Amino acid sequence: VDDPLPEELVQLCSFICPNETELARLTGLPTSTREEVELAAAAVRERGAKNVLVTLGADGSLLLQEDGSIITEPASPVESIVDTTGAGDRFRGAFAVAFVRGQSLQE
Repeated sequence: VDDPLPEELVQLCSFICPNETELARLTGLPTSTREEVELAAAAVRERGAKNVLVTLGADGSLLLQEDGSIITEPASPVESIVDTTGAGDRFRGAFAVAFVRGQSLQE
């Protein structure tokens, strides 16, 4: 059973980084299309998170920024995928390192 994320915790988040499934569970909204992902991400921002970074598997990622603008990034092409375990964790780790090093969100 998933417990709701407390509002006071969401409001402390500079970035919240769910995948599509987690975003749907977090909001109770569908996330099957890009438009649905954008609406669900906006719902998280309305709860107080400043930026919502959603990983979209083979479709890349979508970042809804504090100012309401959206940055999308396609997934990197790969020859074959053996196992996707940990892919989202690696993505978030790389994002965190780039952010701490001062790279722009576009980079």
